[in-house]
Amino acid sequence: GRTSSVGDGGQRVRPITSGKRVAAALRAIWNLSGRDNPYADWVLVQVGDQVSAMREEIKAESAKLEQMFEKERVRGLNLKVMGSQAPVGVELGFRSPYGFMLADVLLDVDWFARQVKTLVQKDRLSDEEGRLALYQTIKRVRQLFESVAPYQRYLLTDELAPLSRSDFLPGADEQAKKRVYAAKEIFGEVPQAIFVGETRPRHSQRKSYVTPEELALLKAVAAGEFAPAESELGQE
Repeated sequence: GRTSSVGDGGQRVRPITSGKRVAAALRAIWNLSGRDNPYADWVLVQVGDQVSAMREEIKAESAKLEQMFEKERVRGLNLKVMGSQAPVGVELGFRSPYGFMLADVLLDVDWFARQVKTLVQKDRLSDEEGRLALYQTIKRVRQLFESVAPYQRYLLTDELAPLSRSDFLPGADEQAKKRVYAAKEIFGEVPQAIFVGETRPRHSQRKSYVTPEELALLKAVAAGEFAPAESELGQE
């Protein structure tokens, strides 16, 4: 679904892009990784890193709020984090690990939001402090979700969907070279460690075994020893 709030100064925060839509986009990119698409691996590495960093940040902020609850318990006031009086069960039918990765983010956000709203309701935080805390957290989640859209928009086009590491190798045909040129123009160079498979996403459908010969060839390409004629392609 979508989440909205009021930000610092009372401005309305744009709704967060649907978690289901982002999960579907990541599933599609995860499927591309099975075609040996290095840009798909790069996206998945970035998303995994961003999710890990965000969850650590949210947990750190949540721990600070928990200290406030504990302080009140020591004083004799036991505050219970509010929850829905009629919780609704939802079956998670994600078809990739990344859907469940996003679900964990939303669970962290939900718990943090309920902590904040409880402390506001019990006069441990002001309305303004509560709004600011929620605004900053929602903003981080929205930035993560929206960062996926450009990759999905371009990587899944008919022109770029067939892209694979083999397109970068010597002997690739003209269509392959055009795909490589277009991908580099849009996204830049894939980091060498990701291109050769030394750095892998937490979850990828790329085959796990690469022969020493294949690895040596990929490293040569990554080092620029077999660069496609980008200048010629750019002039077509």
